[in-house]
Amino acid sequence: MLFSLQLCFISEKDVPATLMLDYTTKFVFTNHGKHYEKLGVSTNQGNIFELSIQYSDERVRNYIIDLFCAAYTVVAAYNHYDLFGLLATPTGDPKFSACQGDDEAYSACLLVQKCYSNQRYKNAICKYHVAHETFFLHPMDLHPVNEPIERNTVLTENIRIANVVVACYSILEELGLQIIIKKLDDGTNESSVTHDGKAWNPEVLERLKTALQTNGINPETNIMWLSRNGISRPFKHNVVSSDNPCEWNDGNGIKDFNIGITDAILELSYMRSCLASHSVGDRVLELTIYDADNAFHLARMVLLDFFKINQY
Repeated sequence: MLFSLQLCFISEKDVPATLMLDYTTKFVFTNHGKHYEKLGVSTNQGNIFELSIQYSDERVRNYIIDLFCAAYTVVAAYNHYDLFGLLATPTGDPKFSACQGDDEAYSACLLVQKCYSNQRYKNAICKYHVAHETFFLHPMDLHPVNEPIERNTVLTENIRIANVVVACYSILEELGLQIIIKKLDDGTNESSVTHDGKAWNPEVLERLKTALQTNGINPETNIMWLSRNGISRPFKHNVVSSDNPCEWNDGNGIKDFNIGITDAILELSYMRSCLASHSVGDRVLELTIYDADNAFHLARMVLLDFFKINQY
């Protein structure tokens, strides 16, 4: 059976006719060329593609659509579609749910294909999607041209941010890219930092770099980290430096900086362990919307690099 998602996109890429998920299930891309009369949409660049799913039963169809929604959230960096929204428009209805001017939908299908046979990978993209449902944040919300957002005034907002932090670190764990701590000969656990707390434990750092490198992620990559509105970041300031400012850093309300991906993972690990999970008491109140954005940004960057989805 074939189900149209009532969704079209425009792409200049060499989009194939199908993307196989298993022997009975696949994404189908119908090429309507540069003009799709049904929608009254034309393009001078690339072609217009209609997205459908070939499936064996409704359970499988819904499962694929749900994964597509999760993958699209990773690609777009915010929640755009949900299962019931895409099921609401019946097949054949001339009113399509959308015609995207880019090929994010195709990138999302590629991501689903790369995740489909591995439960941990599917868990990872779905955790990102659900985290955005828990705490919605659009990529433009924290653009530096906008006014700084005040600290949260209600506890449920802090708890939602804490759930985002936990989910984003869990994504790293699903991919095998978490900080791995081993037991020492005396039965105690090694630390991720040196005894004086001023540097990485070199063995732990090397282990993380190797995991990143093995999975095609450059361990020397830098990542933007937000620090605004009088709130000082990083938390692990003895180890993680903020001395590489972003170009829009004004030194006052906006003190965003660049850090290495390994330092970002260390910072997220600290937030997860000390501010978000377990019994953290008043420390959860230290979390802000900027910490949620940092967690989302790191998790998305890792997911896109891990699965080789070129969509920044």
